Amino acid sequence: MVTASFSIHNLEFFLLILTRVSTMISVAPFFNTKGIPNRTKIGLAFFLSILVALNMDYYDLEYASIIDYTLMVAKEAVTGLMLGVSGSIAMQTVAFAGHFIDIEIGFSMVQLFDPLTNEESSAFGTLYSYMIMLIMIASDMHYFIIDSLMDSFKLIDLGKSVFNPESIYTNIIQWATEYFMIGFRIILPCFAASLILNVVLGILARSAPQMNMFVIGMQLKVFVGFAILIVTISCITFMVDFVFTGMKDMIKDVLEMLTP
Repeated sequence: MVTASFSIHNLEFFLLILTRVSTMISVAPFFNTKGIPNRTKIGLAFFLSILVALNMDYYDLEYASIIDYTLMVAKEAVTGLMLGVSGSIAMQTVAFAGHFIDIEIGFSMVQLFDPLTNEESSAFGTLYSYMIMLIMIASDMHYFIIDSLMDSFKLIDLGKSVFNPESIYTNIIQWATEYFMIGFRIILPCFAASLILNVVLGILARSAPQMNMFVIGMQLKVFVGFAILIVTISCITFMVDFVFTGMKDMIKDVLEMLTP
């Protein structure tokens, strides 16, 4: 017969853990998709919280009133959200790159409904997002997200997160820089091919004004876009490396930023 007992202090300790875990699971890449039922997310957050609580050394929480405890819960919620959003930003660079590729080849007028996010997305953005998501699952990258969540409890005590406005501002600028750098690295082959094609079409338009370069250019851009996609599909591993490296760096920056 198994018996277990806990006090109100243990419950307060566990609720803080559950808050950080559940908020990160709700926004972290792969876990925040609509394909995962809400009951599964709730169950995963609950059992991960139990594992964390069993492996943590219990210590008394320092608060004077219910308002102080509420502020501690809010801190844990923001901590979990920042950890999850930092990973999601890296994944969104793929959709950003796909959207620009669609603009270059003329597919920007076509919008697809993504059932995983309940949002409209571009054709290449959806393709790249699904490819990255599949590789993320196959390479066990989602375990890294869980590991980073577990490590956060070793680095940041419950209710002890530090929110430095200057550090947050610096990291946002850095994330934005990495966001655009990763995105433009992905679209660079298509952008370069489109630029060369536009130059060639401009020369032809000057040398043969009777030709309708607008109609020819639209068709050529589609063919060039698919040709570049076929050629660069073998380089998907480099794209994945850019995205996953950026995700790790962003999560690491958040942990360093929030550590007292």
